Amino acid sequence: RRYGTGLTNSLANLAFLSAATNKAISAKNPDVYLPQIDDARLAEQWIPEPDTWHLDAFETFLARRRELQVAALNDLLGLPPHVPGRARGDDGELPADDDEMAPDEED
Repeated sequence: RRYGTGLTNSLANLAFLSAATNKAISAKNPDVYLPQIDDARLAEQWIPEPDTWHLDAFETFLARRRELQVAALNDLLGLPPHVPGRARGDDGELPADDDEMAPDEED
């Protein structure tokens, strides 16, 4: 099954690895090569649970990995945890420091 470049080139499908490693795994399915990788290394790459390592679960893999990436970024930025399906603020207001992040241009 082909998923198109939108999914295969998405941030959730990119991994930080060497050219040699990429060459070694490029012709293998993830359910073959991922079990050979240390759990700590998988966690560093925000790889979700093994039930998503099959090609027929690719979209689920991407969704779960996006959640892991969002959690890591929110933690890094000191933001509260993201709750899928819920807007950041119930009142629709921007964070109090928004002006500091993007000050109005002066004429």
